[in-house]
Amino acid sequence: MQSISGKNPDGTGQPPGYLEVLREGMFALNPSGKNGFEGLVAEILTDACGRPFRLASSGSQGGRDGDDGSVYFEAKRYVGDLTRHTVSDKLLELGVRGVEHIALFVLATTCPVSAQHTEFYTRACDDIGIELLLLDWDESVSGRPALVVLLSLAGEVARQFFIKNLPERAQEIEVALSELETKVSNQIQAEMLAKLNNPLASLSHARMSNERWFKKIFTSAPDARRFLHQPVAYIAWQLAVGEPVNLCRALTVAGFRDECPQSQRLLEQYAGATGMIGGAHEAAWQAYQRNRWARHWFELMKNALSKEEFWMHSRLFLKIADVRYQRWSFGSDAASPFGRFFVTLHAELNDRLDKWSRSRREKLFGQKRPWWLN
Repeated sequence: MQSISGKNPDGTGQPPGYLEVLREGMFALNPSGKNGFEGLVAEILTDACGRPFRLASSGSQGGRDGDDGSVYFEAKRYVGDLTRHTVSDKLLELGVRGVEHIALFVLATTCPVSAQHTEFYTRACDDIGIELLLLDWDESVSGRPALVVLLSLAGEVARQFFIKNLPERAQEIEVALSELETKVSNQIQAEMLAKLNNPLASLSHARMSNERWFKKIFTSAPDARRFLHQPVAYIAWQLAVGEPVNLCRALTVAGFRDECPQSQRLLEQYAGATGMIGGAHEAAWQAYQRNRWARHWFELMKNALSKEEFWMHSRLFLKIADVRYQRWSFGSDAASPFGRFFVTLHAELNDRLDKWSRSRREKLFGQKRPWWLN
């Protein structure tokens, strides 16, 4: 373990710089527990993001040291190199358990992470549909490690933590934290907060991957037949067949698309239909209108000027939203009420999506599914 004797480790005998003081202070903490490095990271994230981050219990931790429900973090207080499997095993466990509710994976470590390992972790997160925020001790990018930028987001919380858990070093650490605050620009802090508070950070990689996949499918008839086992223009194909069941399929797909002129025209064309087609049309029309209203309340949430206004619109949005909202633009203003508080809706949104998924299993073209149809 590196010395915390007050001498610079380069052997000059000069007092260590503020970065070295902070790093050695973190080395002196226990690696785990609420009074150790894990606890420090949890408290900093809680104060910076305005959301409670709780440590995982001992034993099997489900691929993380702590989380706030949608942002998972892993805190590694290492003096030497961080071996690749230490992190990759955690990501593997997350992939096995499921990541539907996870927006971001934060890796906070007191050692530098190599470019090769960074690329590996990024690709691993990309494959399971979440983003990686690496907070390591690499000084080559901006002269200040990303981990100390995190500390600067909640300097007073860090001070109190070290006073409580490392009193013998608290005074020099306090001086180092004060110097840190003069070194980190507001822009760098804002960029890190934007990554931590982006309400659907995990969707950026997944959305790009999905867009590439869909472009490949829908611009190539052979690929469409190979992957989807049907022609590219599904609605047009169903309408061309002309049988009632095919028309019901076309109406259903039109109703569950995002807002577009083609769906609008088809649904208006069959307004007033009766029988099975009328039932399919009614269900599709309701789904289409529900999505239009969901987008309306979504836009009002984005433009809300206060947390109270955001909350008011969110109550109406939550009653009618479905997975189509994930295709909309979320913007990048992490400091707005939307940027700060949309993440708090994740649990309710997931509950609603699960509820609708279960309900639709029992439906066929808007009607109750026959008992004999699996």
